Amino acid sequence: MNSAKKVNHGKSLSLLFISFCSGFTSFHYQAVCSQYLFAHHGFRTYNFQISLVAFLLSCPLGYLMAKRVLFSIGNHSLLLMITIFEIFFITFAVFSKNIMCSGAVSAILLPLLRLFEASLLYIISLALLPLLMSTSIALLSRIFEDADASTPKTLYLWFITGSVTSLFFSQVLRLNLMGLENSLYLCAFLNFSCILILLIHYSFTQNRNQTGR
Repeated sequence: MNSAKKVNHGKSLSLLFISFCSGFTSFHYQAVCSQYLFAHHGFRTYNFQISLVAFLLSCPLGYLMAKRVLFSIGNHSLLLMITIFEIFFITFAVFSKNIMCSGAVSAILLPLLRLFEASLLYIISLALLPLLMSTSIALLSRIFEDADASTPKTLYLWFITGSVTSLFFSQVLRLNLMGLENSLYLCAFLNFSCILILLIHYSFTQNRNQTGR
């Protein structure tokens, strides 16, 4: 009985760990896409409906990606290798002068690493996440009047805060016997609520500034 509980606990921790690794991947693409858009096109704001749809689509993709890999991989050394690569690439993307070069290298190597996991869902997700998630950090940075979304301080602050918050809520809700799956869905809902509140706040702030002029 105790061994079964340990196995289930290990699977739960593995799912959280894999979600954390997937967060590194999606966040890296957010950083690269946002830096490119700011540097070459000067995009500062995004359509509300597009941001809303992008977030709603990315939530189930991230969950399915983590759940799929939990049952398709048993090699933890591979997960460690992927994590090291993802940490390296996000750091390189932030501090490198040639942002698109680092993005191109990671876009080639990371899917190759994912192929070893025999998961088609990863390939699909890695193709969609840049399109679905790239607006989030740019929009949030604009809300808080940070003109440059590519600064290391902005990137790491949002990533660390979101990761710690999601991990905390997942653990608390799991201990409350809601189940890990339900807790992940609720975390996605909480994240969506936070972004919705920020968008509404941004809209009111913009309207007030225009009225003041």
